[in-house]
Amino acid sequence: METICGCCNKQLGFMDGKIRVKDGVVCKACWKKAGFNGPSLGQNYSVADVNKFIQNGGDRAFIAQNTRNYGPIIFDDISKKVVVKGFLNSTSIDYKDIVNAEILENGNSIQKSGVGGAVAGAVLLGPVGALAGGLMGRKNKNVCESLQIKITTKNNSNNAVFVPFIKTQTKIDSFSYRSDSRTCQEVMSILQVIINENSNVDSLPSSTVADELLKYKQLLDSGAITEEEYNALKNKFFG
Repeated sequence: METICGCCNKQLGFMDGKIRVKDGVVCKACWKKAGFNGPSLGQNYSVADVNKFIQNGGDRAFIAQNTRNYGPIIFDDISKKVVVKGFLNSTSIDYKDIVNAEILENGNSIQKSGVGGAVAGAVLLGPVGALAGGLMGRKNKNVCESLQIKITTKNNSNNAVFVPFIKTQTKIDSFSYRSDSRTCQEVMSILQVIINENSNVDSLPSSTVADELLKYKQLLDSGAITEEEYNALKNKFFG
């Protein structure tokens, strides 16, 4: 079965590589010209969007600056979507639909989001990862069997989306565990920023605002979030 590339009108056979976008498909060559690598972001863009990137010379710097890849999850600030990679298909979530997130280690919730929620966890447990809570619920304290983030959304078709970081037994004193834990915390911090932007923080009492800003400053000082993320949170409170 042949398909036509929406950008160059090339006929694509069954064995030809193609990227599925919102309203059709584009060939891999056009997708690369647009400045993308890999198919994960395809569902975030239309054929017109891809053509626009191609006409602009495949603005790779712009795309790279506005997409953050953390292995199983990509934050696409261009289209304001989160893409969670799957074995066969990827799941796309609008930033505005994200209402909650939590870290699950060995099936136990060890850190939750919410206004100030992720911050409190990161300050208590440190920027390397939420280790203390995981140890409490771990049968074998030397091994982590699973580490994932659960994202709760307002989308009825995907109320809960899971982002896996560890899927096999991993020693907690290993480099792999420390690296995956740190990545998990970084992702959680970004999700916290998005969740706070979706919340009506203007309704908080001034004392609560001050407390939350202090927590974010502690998180910045601990290295769990970047200065850019801290400024984004601060601007949300004060405009």
